[in-house]
Amino acid sequence: LIIESFSKLSCSGLIYLNYKRFQLRSTRNGYLANIYAVNHITIDFFSRTVSDIIDDSLFLKILSSAHEIHGTLIKIEDFIDLKIVLKKIPIPIYFESTQSVIKNIILLQSHIAKEKFNGNILDSDKNFVILNCKRIVGVFLGLALKKKLAKCFEVALKFKKMICKQIWNTLNPLIQIKNIPRRLIVKLDELPFAFSDYFRLKDRNINCMLGITKNINKYLNLINSFPKLSCLVSSSLVSKSIIQINFIVKQNFVWYKNIHDQRQYFWLILKDSKDYRILFYDLFFLSSYHGFKKLYFSVLCGLGFANDQYFFLDLVSDTWLRCELLVTFKVRNSCFTNYKQLKILNFENNKSKEIIKKIHFSTS
Repeated sequence: LIIESFSKLSCSGLIYLNYKRFQLRSTRNGYLANIYAVNHITIDFFSRTVSDIIDDSLFLKILSSAHEIHGTLIKIEDFIDLKIVLKKIPIPIYFESTQSVIKNIILLQSHIAKEKFNGNILDSDKNFVILNCKRIVGVFLGLALKKKLAKCFEVALKFKKMICKQIWNTLNPLIQIKNIPRRLIVKLDELPFAFSDYFRLKDRNINCMLGITKNINKYLNLINSFPKLSCLVSSSLVSKSIIQINFIVKQNFVWYKNIHDQRQYFWLILKDSKDYRILFYDLFFLSSYHGFKKLYFSVLCGLGFANDQYFFLDLVSDTWLRCELLVTFKVRNSCFTNYKQLKILNFENNKSKEIIKKIHFSTS
């Protein structure tokens, strides 16, 4: 029985088992299954279905097909309530799926939209599905990072935040700020501004455009409390075949204890423009306790890999919706400190095509 159990876990990719050398160790999939408490069936199903060609509808279908929530039953009296909610949800459903998967997708979207059901049974089913999905999304994120799928990671992270916040990604992001007046958000939505223009508002703008005369500084501070970062990218030569890419990430928002947690976590994702693959990633945090406002990252990269393509650097919050910064840069057009050494380099003949390692991480 023990040997059969080990064989099944080995086939699912949760453990590495070598009978000849008597070696047994956990794999990356086994680590994810242990952290997020999912079984080997879900891990095996996600490993086979996770791909870079994914949209919102397909992600919800895969997530709702997980083994932990796949067995939810549909009663006859539930069809009326589910049909009413189905007309309100924005993301389309693949109706070739099973009834259990369709029900889970409707319950997930009703949770994000804060829709309530008349019967207690559907509310109980919704709570069961949501509690499990909060764990299962973590497995999806881990597998996307393992396979270096940037698009899959972005979709999974977006739904993780929408499920936890119960806010659609298309709404005004300022709704996530506590104690912000609803009338202020309504008036901001009426202005023909992009979301990034909100942080350029001043006292005179709020008075003229919004017609607000009292507590102007309070409203400005609430708007500027939305977590946002700024980034500076530079490059330097390490040798004739290796280049060092430096990132300086700076905090650019007002910190409030009643709005922000003690630590604000962000993802740093470096992607290429050809295959849209994740080349390097890291999870870092800004803390009000330490008072660090700058973070320094350095990555070593082969010159052949960085020859004629652009790089995308994403700084994405782990908890705040639409809190992200995208930086596009090209290493070949960067300014090098040692330009004489650059003249003897041949970009085209260099065949080093991989990110080598992250060399240091420091704060100041």
